Amino acid sequence: MKEEERKLQKLNAKLEPIAIENNARKVGFIIRKRKIQAVDFVKTFCLMTFYKACSLSICAQAFGIISNSLISKQGLSKRLTVECVEFFRTLLFMLIAQQSTFKEASLKGMFSHFARVLLQDSTNFSLPKKLAGLFPGSKNQSNKSTAILKIQCIYNLLSEAFVSFKLTPYTCNDQRASSDILAFLQKGDLVLRDLGYFSVKVLKEIADKDAYFLSRYLYKTNIYDEKANKINLLEYLRKYGALDINLCLGSMVKLPVRIVAIPLPQGVASERKRKLRQNRDKRLNAGKEQLALLDWNIFITNVPASVWDTKIVAMMYGIRWRIEIIFKAWKSHFNLTVMTEGSSHYIETLIYAKLIWITLFQIVFRQLYVYIFTTTGKHLSLLKVAQFFQQNFWALILSLHLNKSLDIILEQCSKHCCYEKRKKRLNFQERMCLLSLS
Repeated sequence: MKEEERKLQKLNAKLEPIAIENNARKVGFIIRKRKIQAVDFVKTFCLMTFYKACSLSICAQAFGIISNSLISKQGLSKRLTVECVEFFRTLLFMLIAQQSTFKEASLKGMFSHFARVLLQDSTNFSLPKKLAGLFPGSKNQSNKSTAILKIQCIYNLLSEAFVSFKLTPYTCNDQRASSDILAFLQKGDLVLRDLGYFSVKVLKEIADKDAYFLSRYLYKTNIYDEKANKINLLEYLRKYGALDINLCLGSMVKLPVRIVAIPLPQGVASERKRKLRQNRDKRLNAGKEQLALLDWNIFITNVPASVWDTKIVAMMYGIRWRIEIIFKAWKSHFNLTVMTEGSSHYIETLIYAKLIWITLFQIVFRQLYVYIFTTTGKHLSLLKVAQFFQQNFWALILSLHLNKSLDIILEQCSKHCCYEKRKKRLNFQERMCLLSLS
């Protein structure tokens, strides 16, 4: 058997039945020995990821086939308890802890200075109204409460693996979650986040942990020179055209940072201004100064110029978009936003099961990517692989059940799931390779 096949099979076995059963007993999901196995619950609910309509009836049928038993939807419903939710929740975090020990990609170039590259971001979607008490959202036009779930994620770009998931109500915004990353931070990490997480206090705590950050500049954040004189950023930019300078950020903290401002093409700047003017959020009622600053891409970082030059700063921030592509895969191919009507325990179990599948998918995707790039020189597209799994999940399950060679799966992915060659634009993997060679 080929070495890469052995790796893939090893990854498929990471959620071992014994560990699953032990976890089920620990949280009280299974109290005494039964014919029904906890591992069959995991397989069934992960399988529901591929169904847009995953009613209890469909779930009971799939469970019966997987467990070689007969169970009614009422019988299945009785097993969907608070202990069941806790079982899936702890299983997710157990899997995250296991995969965090995997060896990361040994990238060099612009990444060689960092232990990990952590992306923090969130996505949200609507839930059935009955969950408004558990996951309150914003009120609709009729002033009625809605249910919206927000998933906060921390993702290690170098190992293509999740570090953390956190399920919160929509009312818990990104600003409140800004400090969450501190609990997972290690010396030498690089943190990439969008403006929703901007907090000078948290940025200082990142720096105090001997870690690095890269963020866009938040308008109206005070800037000072080395003599504590307040700087008018717009005047500086109009005077010098571009900036790469060490200053201090925040009126209270006075955090030493490097500010990098790069002029934008007129068409790009005009489009950014148009979108800001049309934004329905009244808090973003932009004035002349804020609109004028949109003529530049303005970044703040504590990565020294000796590690990244001005051009690389913008390129590195661009790879933050990877997490948005992952969210798109969740919603387009893993039906994360499609939630059936049912009990709160059933819906919560489905959410955690989908996140378990997503975590497993990321592990397998990384191994597929390494194998195909090593053997063919082609770059796998995450979205195409997600679509391939979604469209062919029963064929893949049958192949694994019949112990067929993984060669055919690898060949199909190589044939159908790679990026198409483009002359004018680099894909994500090409950008990563370029940055690792720089």
